[in-house]
Amino acid sequence: GFFRTLTRGSSSVDSSDDETVDDSSGRASVGTIPSLPRTSTGVHRHAARHLTFTDPALFRGTPISRVLHQRAWVLGSQDCTAEYYQMSEEVDHLDAFVSHNWSTSRASKFLTLAFHFNLKAAVAVSTLVALVPFVFGIFGKLQIIGIICEGREELDAIGCQIVGMVTFLLALFFWHEMSALVGFKGPRVFLDKTCVHQTDADLKRQGIQNIAAYLQYSWSMVALYSNIYLEKLWTVYEIATFFMLFPRGRLYVRPVFLPKLMLPSMLFVVGVRVTCHLLRTN
Repeated sequence: GFFRTLTRGSSSVDSSDDETVDDSSGRASVGTIPSLPRTSTGVHRHAARHLTFTDPALFRGTPISRVLHQRAWVLGSQDCTAEYYQMSEEVDHLDAFVSHNWSTSRASKFLTLAFHFNLKAAVAVSTLVALVPFVFGIFGKLQIIGIICEGREELDAIGCQIVGMVTFLLALFFWHEMSALVGFKGPRVFLDKTCVHQTDADLKRQGIQNIAAYLQYSWSMVALYSNIYLEKLWTVYEIATFFMLFPRGRLYVRPVFLPKLMLPSMLFVVGVRVTCHLLRTN
């Protein structure tokens, strides 16, 4: 009953049985519909036959670089315009379905999405940058800070740690901007404000009716969890639909308060490290 409720009016129904499943690639296809994440659940196989877009042009995704551009200005409370829809483009799959509440602040959502999508790049870049001066120092090509401790000289690589932390923060907050400059736009995601037309009433209605189809063709779901996430109908609908379609799917629950705890903690550790260094040098 719930499956019929969530799909009613949200997709065109194709009663043919021309579904093919390619287990080697992890994708299934029905006719010309977009690629699907692999799953062995009967519900998903049934959905693969019946959950399709009423109009293929409605299936749109937004590069994460555009979502995070200018500290995710698109997630602000400004009035909606037709320009938001132009931020998205037609796609054949979605790397992630971003589920969020509009009552959550833009800053919180930007930090949470930056941690989710930029963290790996930030760790890699900062590690490489910190290693460069350290390696040069080991081979005597660069002077590493030396301190006198209990009558003997010790090497102190605090400079590498500071450089690494600064690089980490810059990459975390601006990796999407830098990668976009060289043509890499990042994963395509569903964001309601950009993938569903906000000013054309008919396109908006069709987009809302196809929410279940968007979830059907999403390889993962990123839930920006807040204390009101499970109190709002739309987010409950989205996560319930995803669970039904992909019981073992890739669901990433990202509490929006977590980055606000992690960043001060990281800065505190660096501050303690610098303070200890200054005390030892004196």
